[in-house]
Amino acid sequence: MGLWAVNVTVYQEDSKGKEKGVRHPYLVNAASAKHAIEIVEEDYKGSPQKWKISAIKKSNVVDVLNYSGVQNLTKNTQLDTSLMLND
Repeated sequence: MGLWAVNVTVYQEDSKGKEKGVRHPYLVNAASAKHAIEIVEEDYKGSPQKWKISAIKKSNVVDVLNYSGVQNLTKNTQLDTSLMLND
C-alpha cells in the first residue's frame, strides 16, 4: 500500500451560468495508481455532479499520523494550532 495524491475536478455552474471546474485534492491509501482511481470512482459513484480525475501521482508523504485525542475535544477546549503549517 502507498499514498497517492489524486486531484478530482468537480464542475459546477457559476453565477453567470458558466461551467467552472473546482479542484479537490485527495490523499488515497492504495496499492497502485489503478487502485487509487478505483477508490475515488467508488467514492464519487452516484454523484449528481460532473467530475473527472484530473491528476494522480505517487505522494511523497511518508505516513499519515492519526491523533485520537481530537475526538475528545469539546467546544470549551481549544486546539493548539501553533504547530500547524500555513500554506
